[in-house]
Amino acid sequence: SVKNIRILEQIRLGTDQRLLLMKLRERVFLIGVSQAGIQMLAELGEDFKGEYEAHIGKEQEEENE
Repeated sequence: SVKNIRILEQIRLGTDQRLLLMKLRERVFLIGVSQAGIQMLAELGEDFKGEYEAHIGKEQEEENE
């Protein structure tokens, strides 16, 4: 089965606060999560997606060495 939604990265900012980098099909979003709720902070463009995918590819190559 194909996953349409994936959490690419997440970082905890505080006790109940996180930033998520989320991919929905071919679009990438920066999401804020807190006790107050969930908010889309930004939709990241093609430049970011290309740089991110290149970075992840490099990390995977280093892990396989």
